[in-house]
Amino acid sequence: MSTDSYNYFGRDETYLDKKLLPFVKCGGYVYIAIPGMVRDCHDSLPSELLLSWTPEQLDYMHDVSYWTDMVSKCRGAKVLTVEQMQSNEEVWADWLSQDNEYAVGDRRSMDAGAGKYLNFIKIVLQKNDFAFWGIVQITLSGISITIQFAYADYAYYFREKTRAHRSVPPCS
Repeated sequence: MSTDSYNYFGRDETYLDKKLLPFVKCGGYVYIAIPGMVRDCHDSLPSELLLSWTPEQLDYMHDVSYWTDMVSKCRGAKVLTVEQMQSNEEVWADWLSQDNEYAVGDRRSMDAGAGKYLNFIKIVLQKNDFAFWGIVQITLSGISITIQFAYADYAYYFREKTRAHRSVPPCS
């Protein structure tokens, strides 16, 4: 589970496949909750947002469309949902009631009406039944061939003979 941090390191489109999914069991879930924007407005940041955050800090906050595109590039998991949290107002109110320096600093913007630009976004992924390894593209005599490699836990495969009909055995 990642709460209020994935937006910092998750903007690297290879992060899920290379860094996070190796620690999630096959078929397991990844739950992410992050602050976001109702609509990306980085080209023209509203003054209310700039009362608490710099443009560089706001660059970590994006809308549902951005995050859908980002996590859809992951090959090792299926995207189940990317959407604004229904508890958006409650989550912001809970955050702003905290006495830590970051929540206190965010109050200026929110008191000035920045809440109409911001939301909280939930992302739910399910790791595939195989651990994706990579893609290789080969060009021979002008013909391009793409080969996908998958890794699976074959020890588990041989223990679970009832699953032997699957083309890519599940990993444990």
